[in-house]
Amino acid sequence: MKIQEYGTEHKNAILLLHGGGLSWWNYREAAKLLQGEYHVILPILDGHSGSDRPFTTIEENAAEIISFLDEHVEHGWVDKVNKAKNLVRRGREAADQINILGDDGVPVSYHISFWKSELIDFAFLQQDAFDDIDALTPMERQKFMLDLLLEICDREFEFEDFEQCRSFFKELINDLRQMNYTKFHSEEFEQYNQTITKLLEEYGK
Repeated sequence: MKIQEYGTEHKNAILLLHGGGLSWWNYREAAKLLQGEYHVILPILDGHSGSDRPFTTIEENAAEIISFLDEHVEHGWVDKVNKAKNLVRRGREAADQINILGDDGVPVSYHISFWKSELIDFAFLQQDAFDDIDALTPMERQKFMLDLLLEICDREFEFEDFEQCRSFFKELINDLRQMNYTKFHSEEFEQYNQTITKLLEEYGK
């Protein structure tokens, strides 16, 4: 697969993927505007203008893009994103069962799955466009936060009931959201990190 790149000297990467019947040139002007701050990656899907071979399969194209990102951006990053995506999906499935059967009608484990998905949603997927720090998150900080959230989601938690579970995760999400507003590795940032660690030690293992 041929890949066009702009701004290769930068660590923070942006992948722009064209649709069917188009090609990398669809994003050429955007890439030129972004190259001053970002490493812009423009894959040319097989069988499209400028590609080096006829179309194969979507799965094969996806595998090549993942391989490129592993080598040139961050090894294992795509796997981590897929893991987070699956956690969110399982949380949505748990939410459907909770809505049908009621809070008391499902095991506490369903609530834990739901709140783990909320954790990823509120603390990682959602950003505050009006906050100078949260609106522009460097890749280094994104990696740190995703690793932290996945480590939390890998933990086993013990709660007496769904209300205790809900209270714990709401407090945790609030701390993480406030952490997102602080400068990376600042004293305030590290204070929130310590608060989160203590909270996890109380209920998780």
